[in-house]
Amino acid sequence: MRDHIPITLSRKSPARVLEMAFERPDFAVLCFYFFTLSWTNMITFPGLGSLLQITGIALVLVASYVVIRRSFNVYLTEFHILYAGFLFWCAITLVWSKNIEWSALHIVTSVKILVLLLAVWQITRSKSDYWVLAQAYVFGGWVTVVNSVITLQNSTQLSLPYGKVAQLAMQGRITSAGYDPNFLSLILAASLPIAIYLAAHLSRGILKWINWLYIPAVWYAILLTGSRGGLIVSIFASMSVLFVIDWRKFYAWINPIAFGFAAVVIVVNAIPPKTQERLGGLADELAYGGWSSRLLIWDTSWNVFWENVIGGVGIGMFRWESLLFINRQLDTHNLLLTVLVETGVIGFVFFLILIFSMLRTILCSKDDDRFIWLWVFATIGIGSLSITMLTYPPVWSLLALVLGGVAFSSSSKNNKNVERRV
Repeated sequence: MRDHIPITLSRKSPARVLEMAFERPDFAVLCFYFFTLSWTNMITFPGLGSLLQITGIALVLVASYVVIRRSFNVYLTEFHILYAGFLFWCAITLVWSKNIEWSALHIVTSVKILVLLLAVWQITRSKSDYWVLAQAYVFGGWVTVVNSVITLQNSTQLSLPYGKVAQLAMQGRITSAGYDPNFLSLILAASLPIAIYLAAHLSRGILKWINWLYIPAVWYAILLTGSRGGLIVSIFASMSVLFVIDWRKFYAWINPIAFGFAAVVIVVNAIPPKTQERLGGLADELAYGGWSSRLLIWDTSWNVFWENVIGGVGIGMFRWESLLFINRQLDTHNLLLTVLVETGVIGFVFFLILIFSMLRTILCSKDDDRFIWLWVFATIGIGSLSITMLTYPPVWSLLALVLGGVAFSSSSKNNKNVERRV
């Protein structure tokens, strides 16, 4: 692999990590941001907001400093420009929104996402930076796993403080504070192909075992959420191991089979009966059920769309329109349907151009790791079919990771632009 630097854990690693932190404090902040990505909403500071807000602000500040040092030379990609164009159209939908304040809140969140995407791009220097960020994201996943286990123990001992987490635990859905179970399962599932590739190709020694152990551990956390959509997405994400491992070598079979067996043991012995019952109803739900009311919601979404075909009902407005149809405030539970209903055909075309631009960048990459980034992209795409995540920063941050992982060596990337950044 032309631009890969294996991530190793040796006796000199702690000193080297500190040295890199002093040499590139901006990148250290970026690593911490990705480290907290899967659990950042768990912690809230009174008067300051969530950890996501604090790390996001810190990231933007250090990225701004980097840009100032470059004489205000801001690096952009086609993806950033297209996202800004889509965001501009979303802002236009404020004109006919029935609740301007609510729509404006979605616009502000989208602007923050664009700034975060730009910040990531300003700080990184090479492809290997993105694999370091990917490793930081996997490390952060361990925090989520530990928190899920603690939440499960507290729920069995009836010591959870009353709130949404406790209510979900009573339904057999173990999640973290500040996270919807479906969202949590998606962002954890997206880390599975990354962890598999890191374990198989880019790590050695203790770190390799940490990455291999992460796979059954994160599967445990995903299953505890009781998310049937998350289960489907996780199965797809784990299938990447079939294409990452060189199965012609006998020793390559050992770890996948061993950890696959460990995952089965976990399912049988460590998942609460109520959660198993919920997950076990997946087949019947798909065949005969209403997909947790999603079929009703999607039917309502189409009714709303046909009344506002060109420009949509306004960004963030489906929740209000659903009151008129089914007397409930609900999301569409489908990313593409959200874009179509809220921004109309025009916004939908903008969004498709944005997605296909990123897909082209991935497919045009010549590096050996392009496949795994494509798999992460596809994992997020499959998850978006049952989740509304248009203004969800962690998902867009993962897409920034995918974009950076392929853009530095893609044939569609200007080589001169890459050279001047390194």
